[in-house]
Amino acid sequence: MDALLPSLYFGRPIVAFNGRFSPELAFTLMQEHGVTHTFLFPTALKAMMKAYPRPSAQFGLRLQAIMSAGEAVGDAVFAYCRDELGVIVNEMFGQTEINYVVGNCAMNGDTAGGIGWPARAGSMGRPYPGHRVAVIDDEGNECAPGFRATSR
Repeated sequence: MDALLPSLYFGRPIVAFNGRFSPELAFTLMQEHGVTHTFLFPTALKAMMKAYPRPSAQFGLRLQAIMSAGEAVGDAVFAYCRDELGVIVNEMFGQTEINYVVGNCAMNGDTAGGIGWPARAGSMGRPYPGHRVAVIDDEGNECAPGFRATSR
């Protein structure tokens, strides 16, 4: 519902596939449907990178944004998305109970007029608009910047 409801709200089409993942099928669906924004797990991106190190040689993609979550993207996949897919992958962090509240928001082109911020490999990013995120101690008090937990 994180992708479906916002897409419907903004009147944008959404492509979904109910079946076993394959890198070839993922690239083919994105090409055939002119996908511009996608969510792919790091494991899927790794499989795509292994199967198609130079995807532009076989697929005509129109990607503008990639979101990924579930595990760390890592330096190699981050570089692959940037260099071979032409898009900075935005990692996100959340939980089933609260969905995605922290992440990166790199945008193609000029971000001066938008809310985007630079993405870095290995970075969880920043709180998404509308969310306040803090580290709290055992008593529920917000910790100061630079807080380091001690083992007990």
